[in-house]
Amino acid sequence: MPYFVMDTLSVYPGIPGLFVACVFSASLSTLSSGFNALATVTWDDFIRHTSFAKTLGDAHVKTICKCIAASYGIISIGMAFLAGTVGSVLKVRCHTKCII
Repeated sequence: MPYFVMDTLSVYPGIPGLFVACVFSASLSTLSSGFNALATVTWDDFIRHTSFAKTLGDAHVKTICKCIAASYGIISIGMAFLAGTVGSVLKVRCHTKCII
């Protein structure tokens, strides 16, 4: 994709950078909505019904949900680093009996 953008749009100054910024913006928007959905589901399904959560106000609930979303982001970054060390998917072997 970067070669295509630089090959076709390099005659217009600033357009390749704008294109890359739009691609990053779209991916960050998708990740943000996914982390927010995960945090909301975690709050509603696991934490809201505890006795601790029943005493909290709306501001504290909002802060806790933001912390949960941030922790999901940190976990996904860690998993991305771990996936980078695995290498190719073809190198991963099944250590147990694989039934296909």
